[in-house]
Amino acid sequence: MKRDSCDVAVIGGGPAGSSTATYLRQSGYKTTVLEKQRFPRFHIGESLLPQNLALFDELGIHDEIRKRGYPKKFGAEFVSKCGDHVRKFYFRESLVPSGPMAYQVLRSDFDHLLMNRAREVGADVREKSTVTEVIPRDDGYDITVQPDGGEAYGLHASLLVDASGQETFLSSRLKLKKVDAEHRRFAVFSHFRGVERGTGDDAGNIRIIPFGDGHWFWFIPLAGGVTSIGAVVTKEVIRQHRDDVQGYFDRTIDETQVLKRMMTGAEQVEPVRTIADFSYESTRFVGDRFVIVGDAAAFIDPVFSSGVLMAMSSARDAAKAIHSAFQKDDFSARTLCAYEREHRRRVRTIFRLIRAYYRPAFLEMFMNPSDVFELKAAVTTMLAGNADLKLRLRWRVELFFIIGWLRGYMRSNRTMSTACSHGCSIHPAGV
Repeated sequence: MKRDSCDVAVIGGGPAGSSTATYLRQSGYKTTVLEKQRFPRFHIGESLLPQNLALFDELGIHDEIRKRGYPKKFGAEFVSKCGDHVRKFYFRESLVPSGPMAYQVLRSDFDHLLMNRAREVGADVREKSTVTEVIPRDDGYDITVQPDGGEAYGLHASLLVDASGQETFLSSRLKLKKVDAEHRRFAVFSHFRGVERGTGDDAGNIRIIPFGDGHWFWFIPLAGGVTSIGAVVTKEVIRQHRDDVQGYFDRTIDETQVLKRMMTGAEQVEPVRTIADFSYESTRFVGDRFVIVGDAAAFIDPVFSSGVLMAMSSARDAAKAIHSAFQKDDFSARTLCAYEREHRRRVRTIFRLIRAYYRPAFLEMFMNPSDVFELKAAVTTMLAGNADLKLRLRWRVELFFIIGWLRGYMRSNRTMSTACSHGCSIHPAGV
């Protein structure tokens, strides 16, 4: 069997894998990316965060992104089902100046841009190349690769990066994957043309529209007049409607007054798709001579648009740890664990916010934020993707969670909601 070699092999060419490869090539390491699909390919998760912008600069892609004409996202909106109750959070009002905007991207184009950047800096990117086996050795990993339509070959790498996304290549094989039983949901989604949007700075805002018990819609404006619309629902809902997902999606939109109004005359331009939206994380992000990044390490519910940021920031931190390992000539888990500490802290921060969102008392706070103690600014800071707050700012975030738990306790003893003119449940009391 033919055999190649490299310093680092990366399984997966999505944002985590391509970004890891670019960072490693910037440090001079011979890097091979093995991607089983051909790019561009359809993908969901189009909404980015202001914290992404610094990573674009580090990777050298920000100018190219500006040329793409992606819609600018200046904030996030929480909208009641009827549309009468809207709360807007603008990134410029954050406690930390992380940037006043982000982008809404077409993932097929954005991911291809990241992959091409990895190629541009010298990574050996091999598409339609499926990894079928990895065998640990004292000096690295022996990897078997099956290219589409060709003969299998071997690749030896001193270090292995798993960026395989929800396939979770390593953590599934090593039995490290731990599913969050509290968040077992599915996303049902499609793209539409001709959907009504906001105006001015609000034209590119993501909209979160809660409906039902723990269900919500996303509304993401994309370039070319296309809008991504998806519903996140429980596993049981999908099981009940699995024979008519399109019909369920259409009916749910029709029952959501604000979406129905905005989508009058809209044209569906992509088939309805479903994807398992189970939150999970690997019990380990590193081991001897391996690192797990992006969705392969942890997948977090998409309500706060953290997916691409978590993928790219994990790539940056993993590349730093890998560089240190090569400098020390020590590829043990102990050397690589600096990456795990940093990334796991971010994962837990986002998980905490998401668990809060799905509790009614906290959702009331998102729908009716208070400016007392700058709590609305604290929420905006989290929505912008800031996980690194100094103590003088972090106490406001902690206060937000404390008040939410107290309201949850109070809520169990009295009714706190009223209804708007369409019978849509809203919660007018502030924090």
